[in-house]
Amino acid sequence: MFSEIHLIFLHSDVVTEFIEGLVETYPRLQYLDGFPQIKVVLRADVSTRTYEKVAVISGDDIAIRAVTGPKGCLLIVMNYTGDRLNFGLAAEQAKSEGYDVEMVIVGDDCALPPPHGIAGRRGLAGTVLVNKVAGAAADAGLSLADVAAEAKHASEMVGTMGVALSVCTLPGQVTSDYLGPELMELGLGIHGEPGAAFVELQPVDVIVSHVLKQILSQETQYVPITRGSRVVLMINGLGSTPLMELMIAARKAIPELQLEHGVAVDRVYTGTFMTSLDMAGFSISIMKSDEDILQRLDAPTKAPYWPVGVEGNEAI
Repeated sequence: MFSEIHLIFLHSDVVTEFIEGLVETYPRLQYLDGFPQIKVVLRADVSTRTYEKVAVISGDDIAIRAVTGPKGCLLIVMNYTGDRLNFGLAAEQAKSEGYDVEMVIVGDDCALPPPHGIAGRRGLAGTVLVNKVAGAAADAGLSLADVAAEAKHASEMVGTMGVALSVCTLPGQVTSDYLGPELMELGLGIHGEPGAAFVELQPVDVIVSHVLKQILSQETQYVPITRGSRVVLMINGLGSTPLMELMIAARKAIPELQLEHGVAVDRVYTGTFMTSLDMAGFSISIMKSDEDILQRLDAPTKAPYWPVGVEGNEAI
């Protein structure tokens, strides 16, 4: 084992073994042909010969041929240079082979000041909400153009900022301790890309207030949210932060959005949705909501980790 506190024997097998456990746990999932060399998971009920809805792909361009039927395929890509390059090339190749493919880029990062670096705003946990909107639109039978339009609209309505209390453990490598017990990093990327600043560790209420102000800043206008808007809130754990601490963050964020920022909170999703392996910390995503977005978020799904029982919160 590479660490005394991790249940991993060979780091080279981590992704393969994780996928094996995922598929064994959820029979509605299956491997793409070529596993384990090709590490792709898809719905077991999807076949290009029988699937009559738009396919939605996030995370791996190899799956285009495997899932794209007559209604086409939407690629949801987080805004990182490598992802955009690989998916862009794959999309063009697929189009040249006769597939109908559209791509939506999600860049919801609100940590970096304009012009947001060379590549623009990075993709973060807000992508989960965009995926849910797109998936529900596709499941409703919409055309590829309409599914892509809803996904693009959702991506323009969401902003995210993360706070790391520790660095993540990369399998097979020695974990860095550059943060230490007294520092936290504001605005890092999900792959550990540099954040906006290192600061002394602060109480959770202070952290939440800072993050909300950053996302909703009227100077930077990351998201089109102003007083009187309605929003969806996501409190996302980065890997090793327990649900208890995430709920404590939520308990601060909800009334502050209502009282200090004057927005109504339509939905709250608190849990672990997009991680950086075992990183300690959390991110906050705020999406401007409307009836169409809420309809997509509320649509039933059998995705194993999508929260159920989420209802609205009345404005104070």
